[in-house]
Amino acid sequence: MPYCDLEDLKQDISETELQQLTDDERLGAVNEERINAAIGAAGDLIDGFLRGRYALPLDPVPTIIRTIAKEIAIYRIFLRKKRQTITKEMTDNYNAQIRLLEKMQRGEITLGGETPSEKAGEGSYRTNRKSTDRTYSKDVLEKM
Repeated sequence: MPYCDLEDLKQDISETELQQLTDDERLGAVNEERINAAIGAAGDLIDGFLRGRYALPLDPVPTIIRTIAKEIAIYRIFLRKKRQTITKEMTDNYNAQIRLLEKMQRGEITLGGETPSEKAGEGSYRTNRKSTDRTYSKDVLEKM
């Protein structure tokens, strides 16, 4: 799930610069497909860190996640076009976003609300299976 959008990116980077970074065909417009690919990759990365700790996709999207997604997407857009000109500041910012996600993954930073482990209770697990998905009924299992 995308956790930010083109309008979020435009808060930190101008449309002209976005066009320069994505318009390889020189059509005179921002290539939204490339933007969406970077946004999607950022969302996948975030989900990878938070899987198992939170029910995904996050809805509503917490502000901190929107910010992290935006920063990662911008970094990826620059990386695909201007790999040689990525500054130390940009790399440090990207690494800071990853460290935030790692802290969320470890539970040092929470997004608020219940996490799957809190809903299930200590020492238990959650599954997407229902009792109707069982191969054997409760009666059959009790006879064993």
